[in-house]
Amino acid sequence: MKQTLLLAVMVLIATLTFGQRKLQDVVYLKNGSIVRGMLVEVIPEKSVKIETADGSLFVYKTEEVVKIRKESPQKKRGVNYSTKQTDSNCKYKGIVEIGYQFGVGEYGINRIKMNVINGIQLSDIYSVGFGVGFRNFHEESTTFIPLFIDFRGEYKYYNLSPYFAVDLGYSLNASNDCKGAGFMFSPSVGVGFPVSEKLTMSVGLSYELQIADYYRGYGSRYYTSRENIGGLGLSIGLSF
Repeated sequence: MKQTLLLAVMVLIATLTFGQRKLQDVVYLKNGSIVRGMLVEVIPEKSVKIETADGSLFVYKTEEVVKIRKESPQKKRGVNYSTKQTDSNCKYKGIVEIGYQFGVGEYGINRIKMNVINGIQLSDIYSVGFGVGFRNFHEESTTFIPLFIDFRGEYKYYNLSPYFAVDLGYSLNASNDCKGAGFMFSPSVGVGFPVSEKLTMSVGLSYELQIADYYRGYGSRYYTSRENIGGLGLSIGLSF
């Protein structure tokens, strides 16, 4: 209750003091984010709603807010920056994912999946990183090592973090002296749940296109063809 009253007083003082000047509302959050725009609604003991310059609406619980201030719009090279920002962009972002992929299509093969991604948080939403994976096709006694670029966007809404990701790279066949296996492409979607201030657990659904040599035989004759041994997978992950 005290926190709510203090927050309301801060908003009122800021409005009365700077109401005649061309300023914008700035909401400081406990997770380090800073949201700039115009306050739309403040519900005591519940939430704060703010609209950014691009028309986006963000809603935060009262306990997520540290303070609210009126500030001059940030400018850089003549551009008005009044959208959601963080105190330190381009910070490290690590992701670990494990899961299982079910083969789909004529040549799809089941496999165990693991990804380790080291990346950079470009903004509050977008990140990019380099990933190394592990795919064990246990029915074929074969293991692939994908090397890929991971690009993803994550949107925070209350205690949920819906995300999308795209992985693009090339896989090596660890069961055949790490020779090249083929092109890999994997889009995914999911949602994250905060475990602590800096740790998020996620559940995701993905499709993986993997080009590789597919061995087929008839009697004593065998031959290979380049096919998509794709799979549809479920995974859980941790980001930090």
